[in-house]
Amino acid sequence: MHIFNASMDNLCETTNMYSRQISSYDWTEEKTTQGIRHLAKKVKLTTLP
Repeated sequence: MHIFNASMDNLCETTNMYSRQISSYDWTEEKTTQGIRHLAKKVKLTTLP
């Protein structure tokens, strides 16, 4: 359970980091779509065991 909690904390930190990056994006529609796709790829890579 301790390991699970640690990974959840890490996931929350990562999510917060990405949220800050997203909020600093220049929100044109094209950039938004590309940015979200790019972040989704990054998140998949970083959250895989």
